[in-house]
Amino acid sequence: MAKDRRSTSYVACAPEGEKVPWKKALPGQTVTIRGISRTDFDRDLLHCIIVKAEGPRCQELTDEQILKEFEADKSGAEEKLIKGYYKGYCIVRGTITSMDASKPDSIRARLRGSDALKIEVWFEPSDPQSVEDGKTLKAGDQITVLGTAEVFGPAFNIHSARILKDE
Repeated sequence: MAKDRRSTSYVACAPEGEKVPWKKALPGQTVTIRGISRTDFDRDLLHCIIVKAEGPRCQELTDEQILKEFEADKSGAEEKLIKGYYKGYCIVRGTITSMDASKPDSIRARLRGSDALKIEVWFEPSDPQSVEDGKTLKAGDQITVLGTAEVFGPAFNIHSARILKDE
């Protein structure tokens, strides 16, 4: 969305009946939406549905791929796996090895990694649905999540994660 609401590139859409619109369209894709405008000049659409999503999806990785890339070349892996993708978004699929819900407003799931590289999925309070998603998980679960990736020290982190599908 553009910051200037008067811009012609801005349309606000409140999906109706779609509790998880990110399963249909991902950041960086072009979408066709259908909805009802309150006035001829209003860019806020009500009762929206996502008709179709086009364009490249963000980077899709497994926990095993992340680990292999970092073991081979850490700095090259960071460049390859994170930079150059739409605002750092990625989809990661893996097996949860442990959960940390010690903080009441955020949950962290650790995926298969190594002593040298932790792969962590963060369900954070800035996105209440993200935290709700995290509450349903346990060690041993196979998950696929959408989030923003960063490398911080010996960890590959996926922030503000949203579950795309349970496997």
